[in-house]
Amino acid sequence: MKKSRLEQTFDTAVEHHQAGRIADAEVLYRHVLANQPNHADALHLLGVLAAQLDRFDDAIPLISKACVLSPNIADYRTHLGNALSGRKDYPAAIDAYRQALRLNPKSEVAHDGLGAALREIGLVDQAIASHRQALAIKPNSAVVHYNFGLTIAKKGALAEAMHCYRQAIALEPNYAEAHWNLALLQLMLGDFEQGWREYEWRWRRRNFPSLWPMFPQPRWTGQDISGKTILIHTEQGYGDAAQFVRYAPLLAERGAKVIFLCQAPLQRLMKHAQGVAEVFSTPADLPPFDVQCPMMSLPLHFNTRVNTIPANVPYLRADPDLVQAWAMKLANNSGRLKVGLGWAGSPTNKNDQFRSVALQQLAPLTRAGATFYSLQKGPASAQAANPPAGMELIDNTNDLSDFADTAAMISQLDLVITVDTAIAHIAGAMGKPAWVLIASEQDWRWLLKRDDTPWYPTLRLFRQTTPGQWPDVIERVAGALAEYRHQSAAA
Repeated sequence: MKKSRLEQTFDTAVEHHQAGRIADAEVLYRHVLANQPNHADALHLLGVLAAQLDRFDDAIPLISKACVLSPNIADYRTHLGNALSGRKDYPAAIDAYRQALRLNPKSEVAHDGLGAALREIGLVDQAIASHRQALAIKPNSAVVHYNFGLTIAKKGALAEAMHCYRQAIALEPNYAEAHWNLALLQLMLGDFEQGWREYEWRWRRRNFPSLWPMFPQPRWTGQDISGKTILIHTEQGYGDAAQFVRYAPLLAERGAKVIFLCQAPLQRLMKHAQGVAEVFSTPADLPPFDVQCPMMSLPLHFNTRVNTIPANVPYLRADPDLVQAWAMKLANNSGRLKVGLGWAGSPTNKNDQFRSVALQQLAPLTRAGATFYSLQKGPASAQAANPPAGMELIDNTNDLSDFADTAAMISQLDLVITVDTAIAHIAGAMGKPAWVLIASEQDWRWLLKRDDTPWYPTLRLFRQTTPGQWPDVIERVAGALAEYRHQSAAA
């Protein structure tokens, strides 16, 4: 039977979609729906297309309508689950996946998606079971091996997670997300030789954040650089900039002029980074340069290993004029310890729910008899207006215009206590004593099972022993603070 012109248009749209011609496919799907609003397949696939573009709020109503029109099609429910997961509505996604599996118990995609959603709400054992069912159905799926790796890593089974990522890569050699997560585990385990190489796959990840346009100048990869100007540029967070600017002196020792491109809140501080000649915050202002390197590629090109990390601190200093100004602000003749506090990271960080605490949770620290100074910026800074009972907390954060002020303030403190944020890296780069509260959902740079770090000699790590539980960590910090105060008084 000859297809109608509208069905031919739909078929052409599907061909465009499968070939990656997304814009052409969308135009034709919308044309079909303009003429037949209840075309379930067009609704479904237009929703899938929107989800592929991370337009989840567009995707969900489209696929939901397709599910109402054709309630017995399992793939519709699976793709609805995918879109809901993309919007981080995991309970609704779990329900959609389970509906899909009632219609088709052999859908490895639904089992895998269910596992990923269960993982995100902390039901890791159930998630593992779902991934195992997906693998039993389709053992050669790179995506399922990858997602199983993410989930099994939550259980601390890092060797098994690495095996999963390697299986995914064996099945799909250019699987950038699998390479990236393999790198994170290798670095966490101290295998820097392989880890830095795999870390270069970050550039091929979908939606990897890129702060700057691509530079036409060649990448520096370790070759002779004497007499040349090199641009090093930030690529991720503020803490990363503070951590990896330590390589600027090594470049300068090789005879290079080092210029640095960073986010505006870092610019004034980075002017006082060792080895850096000039600092810029907009690409348009850059002078001519010969080569360039993303700063988190520098460890690879310097062949950095755990025992060769350049950790001569301080390599970052506060502006002397700002130091003087903050010395007057923080003048304290009581003889009490001056302790800076940071209790929350940026809420936009995907791991912020794991790493941040509420100020009230730090109440045990009041037993040490110190004077505390808020270093907290962002939405959580409002908590400083209501500190725990008995805590003397001084809040001058309205005067912190950027990280140069933060560094100057830190220079006047005896100790910094913070969750895993840029504050820890700045304090460490300055050679300032700092204690860092580390969640079980930890960053690779803190390695494993250490209360020190080869990156910063003056940092001390306090790790969660039970995932998500801070009381034990904070009690240990409180005990250490009382001892620190006693030692300081005796000195």
